[in-house]
Amino acid sequence: MSQKESLDVRSQKAALQKTLLASAMSKAPAATGKIVNAYGQEEVGVPRWQQKAAEKKNMYATNRSSADVSHEERVMQQMEERKRKRALSPETLRKQEAAEKNMMEMQRMEDMRSSHKPFSLHKPFSESDSDSSSDDEERKKKDKKAKKEKKKEKKAKKEKKKKHKKSSS
Repeated sequence: MSQKESLDVRSQKAALQKTLLASAMSKAPAATGKIVNAYGQEEVGVPRWQQKAAEKKNMYATNRSSADVSHEERVMQQMEERKRKRALSPETLRKQEAAEKNMMEMQRMEDMRSSHKPFSLHKPFSESDSDSSSDDEERKKKDKKAKKEKKKEKKAKKEKKKKHKKSSS
């Protein structure tokens, strides 16, 4: 091959490359946001899998059950209480804890009153303290007797098992 022929081939290759680049540039997406996949096909819009993922994310972000919300609220309240307690002095902290205990006790009492079960904190005035203490003693005696009877029954069962084992062997 001569030099002229080699220059001719080179110039033809360069011209071909220029035309290919020009055609590629004309087909290339502009800065309008067109998406071209690996095969040079234009994709319009957001891919379906991305749409589904976004829908799921939005669904779970917006559709929160009341249980989730109340749990988060409780956790936030607990965290705030802890921050306040750390900021308080020990003396005021003790006072606040005592007040909280009193409030809890009052709420418990109110709940018991509002329930349908009869409940009274105070004994009727007709009963005396000596009667209640004697009742406690009688109850304790009955409990002791019941425990002794249970022990006797257990011993009797063990003895029967031993006799049965001896007679069977």
